[in-house]
Amino acid sequence: MLYILYAAGALLALLLVIIVVRTLTIPSLQEKAQPSEAPAIIDEAAAAAHLSQAVSIPTVSKADRSQLDGQAFERFVGFLEETYPNVHRAMQRERVSDYSLLYRWEGEDTSLKPALFLAHMDVVSAGDEAEWSYPPFAGEEHDGCIWGRGTLDMKGTLVSLMEAAEALIAAGKKPRRSVYFAFGQDEEVGGHFGARRIAALLEQRGMRFEFVLDEGLAIMKDAVPGVRQNVALIGLCERGYIDLLLTAEGEGGHSSIPPRSTAIQALAGAVSRIEQHPFRVYMNGTAMKVFSYTARHMSLPYRAVFANRWLTDGIIKKLLTAEPSTTAMIRTTVVPTMINGGTQSNVVPPKATCVLNVRIMPGETRETVVQRLNEIISDPRVTIEDYDDGYVAPTAVTSDNSPSFRRLAKTIRSVYPDTLVAPALSISGSDSAFYGGVSENIFRFSPVVLSTTDSELIHGIDERIRLEDFIREIRFYMQILVDC
Repeated sequence: MLYILYAAGALLALLLVIIVVRTLTIPSLQEKAQPSEAPAIIDEAAAAAHLSQAVSIPTVSKADRSQLDGQAFERFVGFLEETYPNVHRAMQRERVSDYSLLYRWEGEDTSLKPALFLAHMDVVSAGDEAEWSYPPFAGEEHDGCIWGRGTLDMKGTLVSLMEAAEALIAAGKKPRRSVYFAFGQDEEVGGHFGARRIAALLEQRGMRFEFVLDEGLAIMKDAVPGVRQNVALIGLCERGYIDLLLTAEGEGGHSSIPPRSTAIQALAGAVSRIEQHPFRVYMNGTAMKVFSYTARHMSLPYRAVFANRWLTDGIIKKLLTAEPSTTAMIRTTVVPTMINGGTQSNVVPPKATCVLNVRIMPGETRETVVQRLNEIISDPRVTIEDYDDGYVAPTAVTSDNSPSFRRLAKTIRSVYPDTLVAPALSISGSDSAFYGGVSENIFRFSPVVLSTTDSELIHGIDERIRLEDFIREIRFYMQILVDC
């Protein structure tokens, strides 16, 4: 018995030594931060005024194109021409579809594959404008911020790109490789007349890009447990998207003599089983790379947990699935969004329907999702079909070992030296989903510092951007345009 106790003690001591050694020796995966040198002078007041002008043009997307305010989009195109004369002199520009724009800026070495920067000119509706602190389409400056729809999503980025290029051209600078800007007109309603058509045109021309940079993730405050520094999250992939229609059928009739099981009951049972049986968790997927890149910079308790995942994955899984925001990073999510049943209070309907919005993890497909849902529901009275033709497959996963990723990380660290960089999964969709045919290096990142509260402003009431963040965003694009 004493021998067994000694052996157990020795094993426990060895386990503790392994945990401590791994915790203390886990390497940093951060690129060395190099101080950035401003490649050109920014007229900050003029840049702020230009963003205000851009916001004041209500380029609101409409799913029903007959309701689209085409004049607003024409005004926005005219605003770009008038505001950025250097860009329109030095770059080739062409329209694609109605209002979408494609710019080409020839670089110093045309033998290099070009780079492609994406943005979109459309915005979502402002909702009830009376709820806003300041008019959503005025672009007013208050409390160190520019307020209005599109300041974060994503006229701030589009204007930052144009400001950076305009200033660089004025300073006689050129990018090392050729650069393309692609500005879509309808990202907020699917991108089918903007990004999809631009991407198809580039594929038709046989274009291949060194990298594509679009919106997606950002520089987040308090994003990673145990990390005090801001973390710049670079999206390497996006989840897919599909709406599915559940249809349950049963006996109809008068509610005074209800059947044993109704269509509504069958549908409710199906929805309940889906909630009780979530999809599998991906503990080795792209989302988990966030912790690999930041573990060295965590406080000791968290560092011990993430440095010893061979032992602690069960704990990590419970932590991540406890919150909706982190659950969305590690599994396919399914949520009912629309439900329809009876037409009268005393009539039992023979049919009831529910729309499920499904966000699909890379590695899964429409077919595997439907198969899994059928297994979960396991009820012949309930059928599953596509609600519409809006299926978007999960994107391919960009490598974080590529020179393009390291170059992007270095630029971020040079402009934001106190910020950590980490690859991640982008849980929302973007125009970049259409560009898989022109580049294997697609990154989803906006150089804006956001807290959790700031993130809620995107598509929300009182959307705004801090002026200092907007100016720093311009500096970021200056740096990457010169260095790319």
